Amino acid sequence: MARWRPPGKVSILSCLGAGFGLCVREPVAILIWGFLTECWLLVVTPLASHPAAPQLTQASRASLPATDLLKYLAATIDIRGLAVGMLSLMFFSVITCAAYRAIVRPADRSFAYLRIGPIEAMLSLSVLAWIGWPFILPILGGLVVVTGIGAELRTASTGGTPMMWISLLVGFVTVFLGPVISLWLVLRISLLGPMSVDRGRVPFSDAWRLSQGRVWALFALSIGVWAIEAIWLFLGNLPIGRLGLSWTPALTPGFLGAFAVGGVCAGVGSAMGAAPWARAYRNLIGEDPSSAFE
Repeated sequence: MARWRPPGKVSILSCLGAGFGLCVREPVAILIWGFLTECWLLVVTPLASHPAAPQLTQASRASLPATDLLKYLAATIDIRGLAVGMLSLMFFSVITCAAYRAIVRPADRSFAYLRIGPIEAMLSLSVLAWIGWPFILPILGGLVVVTGIGAELRTASTGGTPMMWISLLVGFVTVFLGPVISLWLVLRISLLGPMSVDRGRVPFSDAWRLSQGRVWALFALSIGVWAIEAIWLFLGNLPIGRLGLSWTPALTPGFLGAFAVGGVCAGVGSAMGAAPWARAYRNLIGEDPSSAFE
């Protein structure tokens, strides 16, 4: 059985600075990530838009009954859009894993640290689960509340039932505590990405143990990462608006300028968002990963 070595300490400042350090150390890789992202968005954006979207908008504005709107929406579900979404998730997992690899495996340079393999595929599915967690518990809680209200309506003449009040209590607790529990679960496996890239497999149990007792530090790190990303997004969009650049695809100076600015912003944003977690993983296990699990 693997012996667990007590982890190190997450240094918030060094983790938040990891993205800046990566931009200085690997500017070419950063630009490659950014411009690949821009090219990907140019390709998939037209594919992701459903041809019936304008009609659906007009139908919703026509004050149709809810049942008719649901039937219309079901008729316009596009499998192509779902496929584009899954492929985009895989693409951004590849970019994120490249940023992880630049920190935890700096010797594996290859082409801008990019790989397409089972680790990236597994992590894209993990990201899909992370995205779904914040919504699953509140939705379940809402269903429980609706069930309780239905029971109340059915038994209004008799003053209700104990099961009704239990369902209401459980539902409201789930709705309010669901996001908190979801965030806690996400933080507990937040180091799964860099650990998977470092170890060549997806070790859920080891990632869970690695974050034990570090949830508050990882939460503070997540707040810092979100703040930096928000500031960078704001600053990155300023030149596009101030210079009158355009995202309309055409060989014009406005579009080429927007493409160049967007590519730099996307590349730097990828580093800022992923590098802190890889640095946190490295802080915890030290510079010799093989000694952390013996």
